[in-house]
Amino acid sequence: MVDVAAQGSALRALDPAGPDALAVIGTDAPDLRAEIARLRAGDDAAGVEAVARAALEVGDVSAIYHCGAGNRGLARALADMPAGAAGRPAAIVRDLTDCVRQALPDDVIELSIDQDPVAQAARAIALMRAMIEGPVPDPGEAILRPHLN
Repeated sequence: MVDVAAQGSALRALDPAGPDALAVIGTDAPDLRAEIARLRAGDDAAGVEAVARAALEVGDVSAIYHCGAGNRGLARALADMPAGAAGRPAAIVRDLTDCVRQALPDDVIELSIDQDPVAQAARAIALMRAMIEGPVPDPGEAILRPHLN
């Protein structure tokens, strides 16, 4: 295990966005210890499944964040482990695909971060229009919507 607060400089070389997040976590939870592994599986489901299964065999994996294509492979690897089972990691993925939409209510995947480019474009146009016509909405306003229809 590593000291999260002390890892900023080591991770800065690997991920310029990472140290800021780790600095916040290290400040808010100075006793937190974490081991972070970055694994590359390619963007095909079979590759993602193989890497996920290999990581799970090593054991002591508490969470998986997958940010590429191939979520179907991750879902297949995790589906073999019942939700809530000892040693079953939480899974967070990017993009709400049909596979992810099916895996969420089955508790195979816990969370999907969906980029929704159509909504992003509509929001950008609405903000530009508001800047011209007024009033301008609070820029810090977040839009969170569950997509479990």
